[in-house]
Amino acid sequence: MKKLTLAAAAFVALTGSAIAADLPRLVLKHDDAFMVTDRRGDFPGVAEFGFYAGGTRFLNQLELRVASRRPLLLNATVSDDALQAVIELTNADVLDTERSAALHQRRLLIPGGLVWALSGVLLINRVTLQPDYVGHYLPSVILSGLGVALCLPQLSSAAVQGLPPQRFGSGSAVSQAVRNLGATLGVAAAVAFTAGLTSAGALAAFHHVWWLLVVSGVSVSLLTSRLPRRVANRATVPAVAEVLA
Repeated sequence: MKKLTLAAAAFVALTGSAIAADLPRLVLKHDDAFMVTDRRGDFPGVAEFGFYAGGTRFLNQLELRVASRRPLLLNATVSDDALQAVIELTNADVLDTERSAALHQRRLLIPGGLVWALSGVLLINRVTLQPDYVGHYLPSVILSGLGVALCLPQLSSAAVQGLPPQRFGSGSAVSQAVRNLGATLGVAAAVAFTAGLTSAGALAAFHHVWWLLVVSGVSVSLLTSRLPRRVANRATVPAVAEVLA
């Protein structure tokens, strides 16, 4: 829950706390200065809302946004002397946005998988029996590192994005366990492909390993293209409705 403190001149303060949420507008006054806000303490830029002093309106629009959305009102009240308003707000779940995190994950995971696959393609097509680290291996190492950087953090996020907050810890643990299992199987496959190799067949054996990189990278891109473009609505509106009721 967020609490808002805002000062206008030296006389008016909006701060967090208690009572009623059914006031159509809030009016605060001191001497020749006064302000008219909506129930959230905002100046929406219409009608009489704004901050006035000496008969002149100096501010007619000022609105609080959290993740580009207006906060949800819990309580609002004005003191008897009209010098202070007490307003309590809360933000909706920031995961419930029109453009969800899934869209940003897709933008990194899809090219990340392809970059990872490209590192394997370079190895398959450029490596020969003649040693050439800069020409053969260095470009692939750079691409594979970039692919890992694009994919692994986003995969960790995508794995738990559909879980409620109280299950993020257990969800992350399961995700890490599956990742470690996959790494173990990958190492085992690489050892199996290269076991018992000879100098004559070494390159062909490593081609199998590099094809495994290609398949893995393309699979990541294909699978993550199916990620939902929007996160299911998990906003806190029902809980707020109970408070308001």
